Amino acid sequence: MDNKLLKTVWEELVYLTNDWNAQNKSDANLRRLSASLRTLLIDSDLKLFQVAKKIGIPLRILVDSELDLLIPGTVLRQTSGGKHNGLKIASFSKLNRALSNGEAKRLSTPRARKKKPIKLSIFLKLPSITINGIDINKEDVIKYVANKLGGCHFDPKRKESHKNGKLTLEGKYAILDEHRKLKLADKDAVYFDLLSTGQKLIQSRDIQKLKKKIQKILKTNNTI
Repeated sequence: MDNKLLKTVWEELVYLTNDWNAQNKSDANLRRLSASLRTLLIDSDLKLFQVAKKIGIPLRILVDSELDLLIPGTVLRQTSGGKHNGLKIASFSKLNRALSNGEAKRLSTPRARKKKPIKLSIFLKLPSITINGIDINKEDVIKYVANKLGGCHFDPKRKESHKNGKLTLEGKYAILDEHRKLKLADKDAVYFDLLSTGQKLIQSRDIQKLKKKIQKILKTNNTI
């Protein structure tokens, strides 16, 4: 196996683990971390998936076994499920109407949230932000922060556009520009979503197992 690839993945995982465990991360810090997420999860060679496949470790993430049902009248929903500044938010919704008494009672009743493992590749495609019926997944958010906000390069001039009647990635970026006005747990809502994705990634037992396995291989090969 390519020692250079192994070392790159291991170093990025160590960096993510150390930095994501730090408290009260700044937006600048999250922008830098978005570049690591893009390198591991999205860039064409899919480094993390490639290494995990060769080593034989499946990559899974724990998520809520069932999301809250979409309430009629919902114009915005974010299901990130993250923690910042000691505040933990499982999901957030905004409606264009008042809740009925029954809905308010049901939503305010505490309930246990069971977890289930899903493949990391599926996790990245899950919608984490829905605005006026448009779904934006976790991969989109990583690209937005890395590509537009300066994680990898700064490109503030991307504009909304459509192709064949469908909203393009640039169109989603324009929506996220507006969504950043919302604050969740004292954090810009887009950065909060990125924060949540990173937290779930480093908390994954499979990711932790993979990091240890890579480290063992590198030590055997006298690479670290």
